Amino acid sequence: SSGGSSVWPRLRIEFIPALAPDRNHPMQSGSFLRWITWFILVNVAAAFFGNFSASENFSQGVTANVSIKERVQSDSIMGAARGAARGLASRAVASAQHKARGVLAQRKQHRFNNSKSPVASLGPLIPARHDDLSALWVNVPGEIDKNHTIGDYLPLDNLIEDPSHKWLQPNTTDADIAGIKANNLGDTENLFKTVIVSLVLMAGVVATWSYLRQNYPLVFGRVDDNIEDIKSESYMDLLLLAHTTEDQDVLDAAGLDGLMLLEFFALLKRILACISPFLLLILCPLHFFASGTDRMQDLLSRFDIGNLPNGSPAFWVHAFAVWFVVIVSTHLMGAAHDEFLKRRFTWISGLAMPRSTTLLVENIPAQYRSDSLLKNYFSSLFGKEAVHSAYIVRKTGSLRYLVERQTYIEATLQKRRAQWIENGSPPDQPPDLEGYLREWDTVAAHVERERSYIETAAAAADPRVCSASGFVTFTSPFWRRLASKEVYRADLSELVTSMPPDPDDVIFADLKRDPLGHAALEGAGVVCILMIFIFWSPVVVFISGFTTFDAIQEHVPGVQSLRSNLPLLGTYLESFFATAAMKVFMSMLPYLLLTIIKTFFTRKAGTWAQIRLERWYVSFLLLFVVLVAIIGRSFLITMVALALSPAQIFSLLAASLPGVSHFYINYLILDWFATILQLMRHGNVQEYLMNRYVHFMSPRVAKENSEPENQAFFGMGARMGHAVLMSTIVIVLSTCSPVIIIFGWITLFIGQTTYGYLFMRIEMKKPDTGGLFWMEAQKQIFFALLLYTFLMIGILLKQGDNALPATFASFALVVLYRAWERFQTLAWEVLPLEVVVQDSKKSQKTPPRQCGEYIQPECMAPKTKRPQTPGYTSVKSAPKLPRAGLSVPTFLSTLNHDQAEEDV
Repeated sequence: SSGGSSVWPRLRIEFIPALAPDRNHPMQSGSFLRWITWFILVNVAAAFFGNFSASENFSQGVTANVSIKERVQSDSIMGAARGAARGLASRAVASAQHKARGVLAQRKQHRFNNSKSPVASLGPLIPARHDDLSALWVNVPGEIDKNHTIGDYLPLDNLIEDPSHKWLQPNTTDADIAGIKANNLGDTENLFKTVIVSLVLMAGVVATWSYLRQNYPLVFGRVDDNIEDIKSESYMDLLLLAHTTEDQDVLDAAGLDGLMLLEFFALLKRILACISPFLLLILCPLHFFASGTDRMQDLLSRFDIGNLPNGSPAFWVHAFAVWFVVIVSTHLMGAAHDEFLKRRFTWISGLAMPRSTTLLVENIPAQYRSDSLLKNYFSSLFGKEAVHSAYIVRKTGSLRYLVERQTYIEATLQKRRAQWIENGSPPDQPPDLEGYLREWDTVAAHVERERSYIETAAAAADPRVCSASGFVTFTSPFWRRLASKEVYRADLSELVTSMPPDPDDVIFADLKRDPLGHAALEGAGVVCILMIFIFWSPVVVFISGFTTFDAIQEHVPGVQSLRSNLPLLGTYLESFFATAAMKVFMSMLPYLLLTIIKTFFTRKAGTWAQIRLERWYVSFLLLFVVLVAIIGRSFLITMVALALSPAQIFSLLAASLPGVSHFYINYLILDWFATILQLMRHGNVQEYLMNRYVHFMSPRVAKENSEPENQAFFGMGARMGHAVLMSTIVIVLSTCSPVIIIFGWITLFIGQTTYGYLFMRIEMKKPDTGGLFWMEAQKQIFFALLLYTFLMIGILLKQGDNALPATFASFALVVLYRAWERFQTLAWEVLPLEVVVQDSKKSQKTPPRQCGEYIQPECMAPKTKRPQTPGYTSVKSAPKLPRAGLSVPTFLSTLNHDQAEEDV
């Protein structure tokens, strides 16, 4: 790479030096082509995804304060990938080993934490980009580590002799992009500064929220709330709603999903409260006294596990701590999950009809694709008294767009009449509605004709209209329960049943997709999401080349003088712009993921899209926030290397995460402001003001049109994913740096407080999944505990006197597995049959509630009559249009838009 501030990727394929033929060498045998192909592919991937030079802003590596051995372990990821082809340079290994031993002898003369040493500013070791490929696979077991090689690190003799080479500047790692810094002197001072800055920002948010709430009370309440009641509520009462409100009140306001999000925060707070006495009162003193009296060491670092000397008996205490954390966490998670199951079963029992008696059926065979055929099929299995009705999802084509246009015209008519009334209803200036009414009549005639055709075709099982999805409604929840778990066909992919979403949340457009097209689109969606994972680093590094502070200075006048006159502000701006591209990308990530999900995946319902968003969002956050320090320079190369050598995960975790624990403490503190910022509802306030003063809507109508909040950023998927990230950070680092527990508990308290207020007083109730987000979050916390155990095993293996403490700690995985097994075996999707029988007896005394219908809105009969105005006669019939290939834009262009287009 060219060094400096260049961040352009460069692709290089390095050719193998000619080797003398050797019939006994494995690379000269029949498998030579396979090995040479693998070698080229790995080198191409490594060059493309790993060869990015870095600016001086990234000259301090993530592990700048660790030993040479730890750096080799943390960067051996690239060596492992190319190590698959190490036999190609077998004839040059002996000379390269001799060369590397000499270089290592020189490197040992430099203290790695000496800022004056050229080695100290290198960051991670430099990948080999040298003509002598014999240095690619050098094994020096006696000097480095018996389980690792120096492979992929270039000979450092040139570095020792002349460290000024530009091509020796370190490559940018994913950790550099994320702004992760190693634990260092001054971290305690930075911690206090971060706390002060967060508290000041939070105070500003609360003050702004208070002002907005007094001036625009409707935005911070519900549509039917009294404005004076909103203004008069006590601030402390509002902020403590999440901690003082009964569960049933939360259920009524936010559904089971909202209640379980608050319960998730409460669960993690209980876990931290239970493990904190042991970790804070025992491990913290152990770490502190092991640090000695070194005044040069940062105060915060004296409470970290890195102070313990290798082979210290205190590591046995940490082995017991692993057991303690795993047992306490799994016990509390099990108790919380049992409580969730009770709530889940109560929620299912209380579902209104028809959701409580309906099944969603997918991949319906062609011979059953009509309402009557599908009903007759299930009636033949369960009896005519069991099945109430069936509905096949229609391919409505242009009908949906025509109905949407008709609805828009009706809303426009209401708006024009409302404006006329607000102006005093002057009789001499009646509203000119003739154009709208003429268009409404034309569209309504076509809607009626199209709807009649679709229903006739659906009754005849016309494949051009009938899709492979439908709904079957039974006469009682008992029959629905019996039908929900049956295998109907020998082909398990046919007649797949599941619990339907809320009728108002169904996305019929996705259910209409053919199975083959559905599979192709989902495959394309997975590829798009994987591309985000793979190309995240290159794209952010490329953009960072234009957002560095030096680049800003060149194009923005006055920045240089500002930096000179205000050095403190200049330092802040430099650190901000260094990771600005990463921050922007991370802030847009939920929107990107949700857009891909909506485009390629069959969502079936809006809440199901949020479930997919939560899964992918958490995966990305765990990988590029929690595990970013072990990725190195390439996600792809890291995955290849771990696939070749899975056992490296222990050493990689132990060499990377403990050394950056202070960064994650600051990360939690800064999240206080990011969470409480949601109180301001800036997106909803902007939309309300736009509706009120630009579109001249009444306050209540402006409020209705400004809801709900953006579901990509503030939906249940993004919120639960964010809560899982915060919880994972605290759990994984709780033993390495026990101080993080204090800040983690505060973070969880602020999250529970903020969301409790939003759920109870402001946000409208969303369609409910009945706890699916809780199930996803529980699985992810099990993964966090697994990651925590792996990290501690790696630390105990690396620093313990022998393998006994690590072996003892590894048996905690048995406890974790047993808890996971119990979690998986508990039924939660449907009611147990005995509960269904008991509920069926009770329901005979209580009339069922009715809520919604599983029918496409455009196929329903119109509920409103034609708006009337004096002196106008409606259109009796509409011009005929071709049945196939109806072009909605062409059709709409033929309508009378004299007045409509002007207002549009």
